[in-house]
Amino acid sequence: DGFYDDFEPDLLCFINLAQPVAHHLHELKGARTCFIQLFPRMPTAEAPPVFMMSSGINLPCGCNRLLHRLALGKLFVAHLDAGSEIQRRRHEAQLAPLTKEALESFM
Repeated sequence: DGFYDDFEPDLLCFINLAQPVAHHLHELKGARTCFIQLFPRMPTAEAPPVFMMSSGINLPCGCNRLLHRLALGKLFVAHLDAGSEIQRRRHEAQLAPLTKEALESFM
């Protein structure tokens, strides 16, 4: 009994770089996704730091959100490009193009 039993996710996403694929599978197949951040929250060769999860970052005037959106755009630029493979597959599946806003709301 616990979170898994309550939520019953179809996907467990351990790395931020899989977020566009998880979002695509959620929209395409309705897959319920749970994001699990592994510790420590340090950048590695595979994953960047998780800015919004770090404590002590309290920027003024909504800049935390701005920093997060900037990081999303830079991290997933290859997926957000109109000519990317994931955008092509989304078009074939008659899904809307992947956007930073969609990724942000999915998270």
